[in-house]
Amino acid sequence: MRYSTKNLVLLFLCLVLSTLQTYSQSIEEIQEHYVRKDFAKVISLGLQALESDPENALVNSVVGRALTDSKKFKEAIPYLIKGLAEKDNPKWVIAWSHTYLGLCYYFTDEILKAQEHFNACIRLNATKNSTQHAERRLKAFQLDEYYKSWHSIETVHFRFHFQNKKDIPDMASFTDLREKAYENINKFFKGTPPKKIDFYVWSDADAGKSQLGKNVGFAIADLCIINVMKNQTRGHEITHILLEYGLHPIIKTGFINEGTATFFDQTDRNRMEVAKEAIAEIEIKVLDLWDNPDKYTSDLNYTVGSAWIEYLNKKGSEAQLKKLLAEQTSAAAKLIYQDFDDLLSEFENALNKK
Repeated sequence: MRYSTKNLVLLFLCLVLSTLQTYSQSIEEIQEHYVRKDFAKVISLGLQALESDPENALVNSVVGRALTDSKKFKEAIPYLIKGLAEKDNPKWVIAWSHTYLGLCYYFTDEILKAQEHFNACIRLNATKNSTQHAERRLKAFQLDEYYKSWHSIETVHFRFHFQNKKDIPDMASFTDLREKAYENINKFFKGTPPKKIDFYVWSDADAGKSQLGKNVGFAIADLCIINVMKNQTRGHEITHILLEYGLHPIIKTGFINEGTATFFDQTDRNRMEVAKEAIAEIEIKVLDLWDNPDKYTSDLNYTVGSAWIEYLNKKGSEAQLKKLLAEQTSAAAKLIYQDFDDLLSEFENALNKK
């Protein structure tokens, strides 16, 4: 059978239109899976689509975002870079690629690149959501202009930022003590944070509260950020980060989490005596404090909690304690420690003994 040139052209156009329609449907499907946060499916379908169109900016961007949301930051970067292509690429795709590159570079410890990409997204101002995303991340990661004048020192595990370096007469000693604290604490946790810890030392507590929205003296463990006053214990906030990246807790409770950080704070306090002083004339039931924290003042999580962690560290095994720190509920503790009831009774008797 012979086809005329006209028929061949029509057949070719039909094939092209069919292919384009199929490809368009494929991209829509990828985007729908992304909205549903089915990131594994997004990556799988996206990589298939890129086999036939490897430079497609939209697909590259969505795959990069899905990899970022899956915490595969290094793997995401080349896809997001392709999402920055300017030719035939909507501004919103470029904007989201920039802000997600900011995330990737932050968590791979390329802080200047992270700032550059967040700011590029903000300057582009393509959509309200992408711009706000970048602005929120800049502030949350403490990469905004507020800290530009702070004095910074980089060590093996930290970037220290001092609001007023005159308040720290011996910076070498200050930073060295915290490096040693990190090493001591990490003998237990064996944590591997994805980046150096950004350690902010405030001189003005009121300014800190105004800027951060809460009192200075806390860690944002998943972001590897610490904000403290100069006289706070060396190890408490460091512990939060090393616990996060060493044991990857699936459930946290204030009693165990703060108790652990206080236990590892690198002071030589008598934990039981401090706890006994904290409860004064009242009698404490540990399970009630553990399971119903709103009934008590939060300071008991630190004092009684650290005494409890110290006790379990002495009476149980390291493996048992690590299991508890990964799932910090009393229900989990009862399964981890076969003699839990005896341990609890002995501890409470010592704690409440006047």
